[in-house]
Amino acid sequence: MITAEVREVKLISPQVDLSNIPSPKAFPWLKFNLADPMDVLAQVKRNAPTNGYDVVGWMQEAAVLNAYAQVAEETYNSIGAILPGGSSGGGPPQLLSSSGDGFIPGVRISNNVYFVSQSGIQVQRQGYALVSTPYGQYQVPVGGNALIAVKDILAWAAVLNVWWIQFTALLFQWLRLARVPFSQRVTFPRAGNMTGPQFFDVSPSLPLPGVLLIIGLESPSDQDVIIAGRGPSGSYQDQYFSKTVHLQQGQQDVYLFVYGLPAVSEFTLEVWPQDGSTVIDYIKTVPPI
Repeated sequence: MITAEVREVKLISPQVDLSNIPSPKAFPWLKFNLADPMDVLAQVKRNAPTNGYDVVGWMQEAAVLNAYAQVAEETYNSIGAILPGGSSGGGPPQLLSSSGDGFIPGVRISNNVYFVSQSGIQVQRQGYALVSTPYGQYQVPVGGNALIAVKDILAWAAVLNVWWIQFTALLFQWLRLARVPFSQRVTFPRAGNMTGPQFFDVSPSLPLPGVLLIIGLESPSDQDVIIAGRGPSGSYQDQYFSKTVHLQQGQQDVYLFVYGLPAVSEFTLEVWPQDGSTVIDYIKTVPPI
């Protein structure tokens, strides 16, 4: 059994520092602004205006999704990782994303995880799009998002705008989890005004009755953040605990004490803010693991 309690939320500074966030390498002409997707969209429209035949509106929207997804991937994939199942030395983490028109050309991570190709009007009529996995299909509501956590599949999907033919979709999948502790900045998946979670592996190398996690966050606004514990790869559907933590605007540390009987076993840490411009600065552990 694993459970947790929030010991303290300590405000370090009311100032928010969003510097040193990488820009999406695929768009060298883009002056990336993590906190302002509308500014990013305006830049895309200036550089690739619609003309009614080879550039249309959904492409511009998908470009913005792609830009933010690239940054989330780059910041996440640059920290250490483990192999699925918990063995160390599995190389870097692997967070992948795909965005675009879910009908054609389609949105897929692999042959295992993808949006089912349906026309926009069909998605609109049924009220949701479908993401297919080896364990079944999962509904993603129009204008909403869904977490897919089952066995060894960990994914987040969102559907933004729906038209007669096209619908704009975004899909993330965590193939290998980054391992705590780490000390570098990580951004979150985002789709318009929707924000997705980030996941990390917590795996003590020695039997410990408890571990203190210190989660450093940059919060651009007052908001609630969900901090939860799930099973490791193979049992992502199992939820051990879930805490809602209120953050003030600024830099702050969340002190989360996790304890287990008889010891803290490997688990997946979930951090899910409301504000898509939130940044994780670091996650530390006491004692070191």
